[in-house]
Amino acid sequence: MKKRILTQILLLVLVAAMCMLASCNEGTPGPKGDTGETGNGIADIVTERTDGGTKVTIKYTDTSKEDVVFVIPDGAKGETGETGADGRGILKTEIINGCLWVTYSDAPYAPVNVGRVTAESTTPDDPPVVTPPVDEPIDMEGYVYKAYVRYFAGTDPDPTQAQAQNGNNDYTCIDFWVGEENSERDLISYTVYNRNQAIENEYNCKIQQISSEGSQLEHLSMAYLSGDCYELTIILAQVAAQAAAFNLLRDLNATTYLDLSSPSYDQNSIRELSVADKLYFLSGDMNISTMDVLALSLVNMELYHDLADVFVEEFEGDPAYTNIYNIVLDHKWTMETMMTMAELANFDINPNDGSLSAADKGDMVGYYQYLYSPIWYFYGSGGRITEKTSGGIPRLVIQNAHEEELYDYLFCTFNRINYVPWLSSGASATVNRNFLTGNVLFTDSTLFNVRTEIYPHSEFEYGLLPIPVLEGGMDYQSVVYFNNWAHLWAIPTMSADLEYAERMMQIMAESSTDTTMDGYYRTIYLQAAPSNGSREVLNMIQFSMVYDMALIYGWGEIDEWVNQVASGYNYDYGWIMTLLSDTTEEINATVELLKNPIRLEELQ
Repeated sequence: MKKRILTQILLLVLVAAMCMLASCNEGTPGPKGDTGETGNGIADIVTERTDGGTKVTIKYTDTSKEDVVFVIPDGAKGETGETGADGRGILKTEIINGCLWVTYSDAPYAPVNVGRVTAESTTPDDPPVVTPPVDEPIDMEGYVYKAYVRYFAGTDPDPTQAQAQNGNNDYTCIDFWVGEENSERDLISYTVYNRNQAIENEYNCKIQQISSEGSQLEHLSMAYLSGDCYELTIILAQVAAQAAAFNLLRDLNATTYLDLSSPSYDQNSIRELSVADKLYFLSGDMNISTMDVLALSLVNMELYHDLADVFVEEFEGDPAYTNIYNIVLDHKWTMETMMTMAELANFDINPNDGSLSAADKGDMVGYYQYLYSPIWYFYGSGGRITEKTSGGIPRLVIQNAHEEELYDYLFCTFNRINYVPWLSSGASATVNRNFLTGNVLFTDSTLFNVRTEIYPHSEFEYGLLPIPVLEGGMDYQSVVYFNNWAHLWAIPTMSADLEYAERMMQIMAESSTDTTMDGYYRTIYLQAAPSNGSREVLNMIQFSMVYDMALIYGWGEIDEWVNQVASGYNYDYGWIMTLLSDTTEEINATVELLKNPIRLEELQ
């Protein structure tokens, strides 16, 4: 560096000296003469590194003149210093959930979270910029953050019906509050407990959970009319849709202390769950529920390895097919590819019994389908029932050409009655049980099932894949399928202290990125699928979340028809088109309700 600077200085001195020589020894100005010939200027100065030093070549504008060439010798080298201690190298850097994780050479199995990154201020060649928190903690003077949280569906009129209306009991909220006695039950519980302890200590407040039993809509309605206050509700998405229409939830766009631009909120949820300028509920790093319902494909890595040569031969000798993750990263993981591999993998050891079953010893099933997976495939390839206009109003798009092509493809490829009678299917418990036999190559799943069923019971290596797409080159997408599973975050209309309610939602969201969401991430990646390319796939799944309000409100029950592509006998695309007129009226009525919610006191 010093030599390069010295060379530049000498060149500047040389040019300055030549200019001075051209202007010295001036006499008394004489009369103005005729215009002379064009002078000879410097066209270029070229430097070249040589063994003897830096060679300098000065080129003139008058090319008839010879170049001036000279060498600036190198300075003498200084003495070699002592060898320093070995440095701490960096083996790997990753951006996970908006944070920069560094794996150092002296601790290769203990990645360190060094802070959030600001991607907007970087270019592809720039290193991530780590930014510290900017908000100073405030003293909340013992404020109690009282949250009404979805927990138990109840038994009225019976357990099955209660869960259909009030939420699946398997998908209870596990990411808001954990008691000390359960704080070390698992990694997620540990991070939730420690996050809450840190918030309570830092802001001088108390976090309190009131667990729901039965209908949250009924409970919130009674609380509203009686004046009972909650600062937060973690609420079933379909119940939230009703609550918003009856003025039970605040418009989050009209708040003062929420920073909805924070990367800790899922910006897709904010954009797609709003109507016009109203936003009543959202999701983000504090809410792992929407992660849990995300769909993916599972692959038995051991079976795939055994069949790799067959797959390479089938796909024109392409060696990339020896590793399923090559196919995923090359965006060649399509439904056609999966079904081709599945049929090659099918093996019935006793064809005469008329049964291809993972439970039969010796049989191999190429693909075991979740009963309602077509809706995952539909959205995974860019299909939509509705999308937002520029004014934020949902409108039907299922009648578009892409949606028709996609629906028809799903009907022809996965309908077990008309086209693929060999295709095994079942509800999630059946799917899990069959995949865990080790005799199924591919199956459909959710991150919830991976976390709670596959990881605890699998005796073989498996991998996580995104849902396959319609055509090669498409981006992978993951739909948040609400049904009676996923919950969202909202602020009830009746709040004891609205400022603190808003501040605490912000604090909970931003504090969860490095705690609960990180704990969830590590549970899935480091425990459930610790090898192969599952980390990259988990990133794909999380950062491609799709929300469609048609899946919350169930307009025209079109989502049910898409759900049943694989099992419905006559639910073809033409049938859906007959529903559009009434569905449009439903959407318009919902929009008007959300713009101007009905006040419960007006109904009394």
